[in-house]
Formats: sequence, C-alpha cells, structure tokens
Amino acid sequence: AVADADRPFITPQVQILMRLVVSIVLVAGAVASCPLKNYTCCSQWDFFIPVGVACIENEPASLPFLHGKNNCARNDMSPVTWWAHYETPEWRKHGVCTNETRTITRADLEKKERHDKEFKANYTYWCRQNHAGCLADTEECWYDKVRLYDDGAQSFSGVIEDMGPVCKCACTSTDCAGRLNTDGTGPCVVCKNPYNGTNQSYLEYVQRSPGNPRDPGAKSFRNGDFACAYGKAATAKAGSAIVV
Repeated sequence: AVADADRPFITPQVQILMRLVVSIVLVAGAVASCPLKNYTCCSQWDFFIPVGVACIENEPASLPFLHGKNNCARNDMSPVTWWAHYETPEWRKHGVCTNETRTITRADLEKKERHDKEFKANYTYWCRQNHAGCLADTEECWYDKVRLYDDGAQSFSGVIEDMGPVCKCACTSTDCAGRLNTDGTGPCVVCKNPYNGTNQSYLEYVQRSPGNPRDPGAKSFRNGDFACAYGKAATAKAGSAIVV
C-alpha cells in the first residue's frame, strides 16, 4: 500500500476543476459537433429527424478549453443529439453538420432579433391597433406579407405584393370577400352571387380573360384579391374598423 505521504496532494480547487472538465467532455460528447470552433450543430426536428441544420456560434467561452453556451434556441432550434448521426449512412460517415452546413454567427442572430422586434412593433401598431383601418368581417390586416394569430401561429402570403400594412379581403372556408369595383379597387365587400343554389363556383367574381393559360376561374387583382362581378350583396352589412 502507498503511504499517504507518498500520494500526490491535489487541492480542493483542482479537484473541482477536474470534475468540471470531465463534465464538459461528457456533455460535449452528447451532441453533434460542427467543424468550426465554438459552434454548435443545431436543427429543428421532424419527429426524431433533424431538419434545416445549421452551425450556430456559441457565446464566448469563459475558459479557453470550454465551449460557450449554445445559441440554438435563439434561432428556434435545439442541439443535434449525438445519436442522430446514426440515422443515415451519410451522417454516419460525415456527421450531421459538415463543412457544407450553413453557419450563423452571433452577429446574424442579433440582426434577426432586431428585425423581429421592429416587425412586432410595426405589426402591433398597424394591425393589432388597426392604424391600417382594415374593415371588420371583410378584411384582414397583414404586415410585410405576414399575419400573426393570437395562438402564436403566423401565416406568410405569397400573393401579397405590397410590403408594410395591407388590408386584404378576408376568406372563409367557402368563399372570399371581393373588391367592390370590377377593376379590383374599392373596399372589400361580400359579393352579390346570382348563382346561389347552383353548382356554379366563383362566378360572382370577375373572371379571367378567354385564352388565359389559367382560364377559367376568378381573376386575381393586386395582392391576390378578387373583384365583385355584380357588385355588393344586398344583404351585406358595411364593414367597420376593427382591432385584431
């Protein structure tokens, strides 16, 4: 047996540091790595499959041999787990994150966060407080082609052309409001439909010109709105401003 006097003396501080290093190594081994130093392999998930992976720059490390806190959550992602690389032959060979994976720096994250903050402020002013003046029941407020919902969900419109606030004709599961005038201008109203009770569909709107590659069908005007072919429905109530 080795006498106590022959044992190397390790101070409590060194013991704590050694335990910390071991813990960091174990944690680092629990997630997929990126080729770049102080970056974390992050992704969103389709069930258990990482999708849209990116190498995101960590916060600065407190010590040279440690990894900084990962920033996956700041990009609506989470770290890719170590076992994910077993899911495909390519990942088993090269890893989930490689030299080809897109990188996101802390500066990129800060720019995105500034944009998101500015967007939410504008959306609140124009849409939730309705400084855009959208009409109740027949119009929806969009800002920069995006509409936010109370449950946190959001929609992006590929047919809206204008940036900033847009009052777009609202749709239900069966039909859409249309612009009052046949040239696609005017407020959004419930269109008069002389074909009610028949199998005719969307004929209450101005139709595409004969020979249009997409003919037949309702013609889309600015920002994807339809226009009433026969004016406003007699029973429709005039819209009024609403806070959404």
